[in-house]
Amino acid sequence: MNIKNIGWNNFFSSQISNIEKDQFIPARVYTRHGKHYFLLCEYGEIEARMTGRFLHNAIENKELPVVGDWVLVNFIEDEKKGVINRILDRKTIFSRKYKGTRDDEHIISSNIDVIFYVAGLDNDYNPRKIERFLTLANNGGAKPIIILNKKDLCTNIHAVSEEVSNLIQNNDFFIISAINEMDFDFIKKSIPSGHTAAFIGSSGTGKSTIINKLLGFDKQKTAETRNDSKGRHTTTNRELIITSWGGMIIDTPGMRELQLWADENDLDSAFFDIKKLSENCRFRDCTHTNEPGCNVKKSVDNGIISNERLDSYLKLKQEFKDLVLNQQMKKKINQKSRNKTIFKEERKNSKKKKPM
Repeated sequence: MNIKNIGWNNFFSSQISNIEKDQFIPARVYTRHGKHYFLLCEYGEIEARMTGRFLHNAIENKELPVVGDWVLVNFIEDEKKGVINRILDRKTIFSRKYKGTRDDEHIISSNIDVIFYVAGLDNDYNPRKIERFLTLANNGGAKPIIILNKKDLCTNIHAVSEEVSNLIQNNDFFIISAINEMDFDFIKKSIPSGHTAAFIGSSGTGKSTIINKLLGFDKQKTAETRNDSKGRHTTTNRELIITSWGGMIIDTPGMRELQLWADENDLDSAFFDIKKLSENCRFRDCTHTNEPGCNVKKSVDNGIISNERLDSYLKLKQEFKDLVLNQQMKKKINQKSRNKTIFKEERKNSKKKKPM
C-alpha cells in the first residue's frame, strides 16, 4: 500500500527523526475496538496495541490514538501486528467537550480535510446547532460543509436556504434528499483522492445513507427514524473508509450534543456578523447586554440580526468562559500529577544506581 494515498505527506514525515525511521513504520488508525487498534500501513492492514509506557504517560484521553491519527509502529512482520510507540502531531481535529460535567476534550477524529455536518429537515434542523458546529469546526482547522437532508419533508426550503446562507458566511452547504438523489458528485468533489472527510450529526439524519450512496454499496447500516422523530443509532463505531475514487470517509455515531470546545477567536469567526457590529459599540469590552451605545443590541432592534442569534452567541460565550476556568484548574491538577510521576521515576532510577 502506498501510504501517500491515505493522507501521508510532508507535514507528518517531517516529524520523524532518522533514528525513528530505522526503528518504526508510519501507520494510520482506521478503527478501534477497545484497546485494539487497526491500522493501515505500507504492509496493508495490521492490528496494534500501545506500549505500557504510552498508556502510563497518557494522562488525558486526547493523548490516546483516535481514528485518523498517524502513529509510529514497531512492526512485527511474522505476526502482522504492531506496537504503537507514539502519535504524530495532528494536522487538524474535530473535538467537543465530553457530555455532562466532565471537562475533557473528546477528539472525534483527526487529520481530516473537510467535515460535513448533516442535519435533517424534519425535526432535526436547528440553526443554533449549526452555529455550534461552525465554532467547533473553526477550532479544529478542517473545512466545514453543511448538508441539509430530507428536503422532501420540508415545506419552506427557500426560507431555510436563506437562513443558512446568512449563518455560514463563505462556507458551502447543500440541501438534498438522500433517498432520492442519484448523483453525489457535488459531495465527491469536496473529497478528492488522498483527502479525508468526516460526517457528523444526530442519529437519523441520514449520514449512513449518504455514505452508502457515495460508496456505491451498503457499507453502513441504516434504519428508519423512530415515531418520535429521534434517530436510531446505526453507526456504533468510528471507521475510516477508502472510497473507489481515492477519497476517505469517517462515519461517526450520532451526536445529539455538540458541547463547546473552542476559544474566543473560533466563536468570533462563527459569529462574524456580531464581531463586525461590535466594532462600533461605545465600549471596547461591551458585553452586548445592558451597556449604553451597544451597536449589537441596536442591530437587533433594527432587525439586522435576530435576538435568537445574539442569545446563542452570549450563551456560547459564557460556556467558553466556564470552559477556560475549568481548564485552568485541570491544568494545575494535571501538572501536579505529571510532577508526581516524574518524581517517582527519578526516585526509582536513583535507587537502581546506588552501589551495593
